[in-house]
Amino acid sequence: DTSLKDSLKAILSPTLCERLEAKYDREGVLITLTFSYAFDDREAQLLAKIKPQCFQSPKGNKKLKTEVNRTAVEKYFVPSRLSEDEWNRILAIPAKSGWLFHTWYTGDDRDLRVRANYLGPTIFFAGRYNKFSRELSQTPWILNDQRMMASSVQETIMACLNRNFKGGPLQRKENNKILFSSSGREDVDVRCLGRGRPFVLEVPDCCLCHLYPSWGRQIEVEIAKSGSVVVTRLQTVDRSELQHIKQGEENKRKMYRALCVLESPATVDVMRKLNVQEEFTVQQLTPIRVLHRRPLIKRPRVIHSVKARLSKDHNRLLVIDIQTQAGTYVKELVHGEFGRTSPSLSSMIGQKIDILALDVIDIDLDWPPPVKCEVKEESDQSDEDMEENQ
Repeated sequence: DTSLKDSLKAILSPTLCERLEAKYDREGVLITLTFSYAFDDREAQLLAKIKPQCFQSPKGNKKLKTEVNRTAVEKYFVPSRLSEDEWNRILAIPAKSGWLFHTWYTGDDRDLRVRANYLGPTIFFAGRYNKFSRELSQTPWILNDQRMMASSVQETIMACLNRNFKGGPLQRKENNKILFSSSGREDVDVRCLGRGRPFVLEVPDCCLCHLYPSWGRQIEVEIAKSGSVVVTRLQTVDRSELQHIKQGEENKRKMYRALCVLESPATVDVMRKLNVQEEFTVQQLTPIRVLHRRPLIKRPRVIHSVKARLSKDHNRLLVIDIQTQAGTYVKELVHGEFGRTSPSLSSMIGQKIDILALDVIDIDLDWPPPVKCEVKEESDQSDEDMEENQ
């Protein structure tokens, strides 16, 4: 059995594609047609009389409420579940009532109403970002209705995307929520260096369908002017590509560089213990600082290597490179957080060690791919084209 909705789509889609000179695409513009006419309610009540049990639902003190809805009609009013006798007992054909199926029989469509709404496509902008500020959150940080940081990585990127389309904002309606996804996240006071962190911006009701390489480079230059965020490999991707962000999330390796201070001057023994080439596993209880948004559980995490060197400036300052399994709380790995991470670097050397600054150096995920140069587009596309494609 084919639903009424699917039947209408099969009939209308080819016509719309022909008139709009566009191909059908599930990720494209969503057009919603709502049909109604003067006798809707009366005919719906007659459907409820044919199979009343299909439309009844409890309400209040277990009283049954009869409500006609499309889902029930499509499920039960099909040849396999409805006999001709059941139908004719209530709705005989030809209809005896003058108003029943009025438009169908008379061709008078004055009481018929069609409302058309459209929603722009959802477009996915992918790239890798570097964060150079220690006072910038990844996404808007709002606590108790108060903004904790002036801006964020997401807002910096989105503002540049909007400014570079002269026809107006990237979205038709500003209240449509933009989703920011990435391969993990760094703390506000942690920089993200190296190749950067892969991310995806999901923009619903978007006015743009494709980002040409030259446009992407232009936007990357604008983002870099912020002084706090740099984006590379900016491009549009299909929804299916989003699996790369979450796929094997806990198996990826991440590399960090930490500036640490020891309680006592470094010794040969301390340096030996802080240079570990063999993998080892730590057990981490959820850090106190994130308990308000993370469940209290113990997480095993693999530390692939630790390499420390003494700073030339002070005999208690160390620069430590740490390669870990994704999802490791690196700050707690260093100082141990009252024994909540075990073992920690602090417990391994038998003295207190604290972390002064932390940087993400690399994330073991080669996505999205490098942007390929489109030679023809480079010579032909212009700012005017940018406006026309919105």
